[in-house]
Amino acid sequence: MEHLRSLLIHGSIPVNPQALLTFLDNDDMCHPLRFHLMMDAYTNLPFDSSEESYTLAMPCKLLLDPSITPSEGQLENFVNMECIQDFKYWRKNSFASRKIQLATNDSAQDLDCEEYFDFIVPSDVLKKFFDLNPTKVTSHKFCDLRLFQILYELCPIEVGDAMMPGMWLLAHYKIPMDEMRATFDRNGKRDTDRLVQSVDQASFMEETQTSADQLLAEKYPNLSPGKVAMCRGHLESIILSYIGWNERMLEKARIDKIAELDRSHGSGFGEELWEEVHSTTLALFDSATLEASKGAW
Repeated sequence: MEHLRSLLIHGSIPVNPQALLTFLDNDDMCHPLRFHLMMDAYTNLPFDSSEESYTLAMPCKLLLDPSITPSEGQLENFVNMECIQDFKYWRKNSFASRKIQLATNDSAQDLDCEEYFDFIVPSDVLKKFFDLNPTKVTSHKFCDLRLFQILYELCPIEVGDAMMPGMWLLAHYKIPMDEMRATFDRNGKRDTDRLVQSVDQASFMEETQTSADQLLAEKYPNLSPGKVAMCRGHLESIILSYIGWNERMLEKARIDKIAELDRSHGSGFGEELWEEVHSTTLALFDSATLEASKGAW
């Protein structure tokens, strides 16, 4: 995120405040037509010209199982360079049905992959995001989820499913929920011989254990410190997504997650952990930016 901040300060804003930006993780695969189709949609869809700068989401992604081999993961297995508009070319490979899923609007929630969708973002929107979030926030490992939720709030139209069924512009590795549950069942320890390329907001991930995790594990004997650390990380990802700018969603998440954690791990655990995480997350903000975030989006 700090690379993006520097890009705005030294690049996009001085050269062109109306620049359109899109970015991806270094382990994502990009379709050759990605930016062309996003720009085409951005310039031709009937948005209200009186609106503030809007973002555009392209919800049509391939989810790659981590078991895909290096040879299977080559771009030529996904794109026919002689017919680049053939977005179904990847289905012709024998491993596709076992190791690849197409995520669209309709399947996103079931596949637990909403934040994998692709956005094109005006630079003034991104500048506002960095102005409202100090470095302690933007350098946090879950800050990308905060940005995702804000961009989704600014997205008047999602493009993808209806425009070109089967279209994909990005491909991502996605860890299955079953693997995340298995990690939790192993007391928060992941198999050392398995490389996990990515995680997402609705999944538990392996976390570094702290003394606070040890204390809660002693108080709630059904949980190991590793499991407490994973629950803590999960709440961090949710609270950081909404704190300061969307109190309605934050309160809904608080009620739902406290009930879920209490039900799974013991009465009182959810509220105690939520209060701890909320307090440490709140401390990442200074009072001025926290106040300015209210109603900003």
